[in-house]
Amino acid sequence: MSMQVVTFENTQAARNMLRNFGGEIDIVVGVYDDAFLREYGCAGVELSREPLHCAVPLESDLAHKDLISLDDLEGDSLMLIQRGWNAEIDRLRDEVRTNHPSISIVDFPQYRAEVFNQCASEGLALVSLAVWKDVHPMLKTIPTDWGITVSYGVMYAPEPSEHVGEFIAALKDELAR
Repeated sequence: MSMQVVTFENTQAARNMLRNFGGEIDIVVGVYDDAFLREYGCAGVELSREPLHCAVPLESDLAHKDLISLDDLEGDSLMLIQRGWNAEIDRLRDEVRTNHPSISIVDFPQYRAEVFNQCASEGLALVSLAVWKDVHPMLKTIPTDWGITVSYGVMYAPEPSEHVGEFIAALKDELAR
């Protein structure tokens, strides 16, 4: 068995690959929920539940904080992936709209390099994950007190090839330890 790490933009072509695992790509590691798995006809193995973090520009006053609350973002803009991408992030969106209306929500369609660039260049806060802390050198990723976690794991074809099935079985065995 061999493994190669391949980066790709989260475009329509990438979404088509998710629907057709086993062709150009066998597994993807990332954030998902049950609706995402259904939409793309994938199976998933959760590696962890990742708490939502907030990425902020290094020059932001928020960059000096050890923990960011929604109260800290009052009067600021928060970048959130578009509604429907992840139920837990939608729950955060609803919380902001209902209880923190002075926070301006800036929607974006997909996590891409341009989103992190926009966050840094426009001085915005971005809902992010600790695993993405090194994506942009001008951003600091800070834990939040929001109490929201998302599934982070491996996505693959529901009927994987033999070698992918072996990998998934080994992964599940390791996680069960």
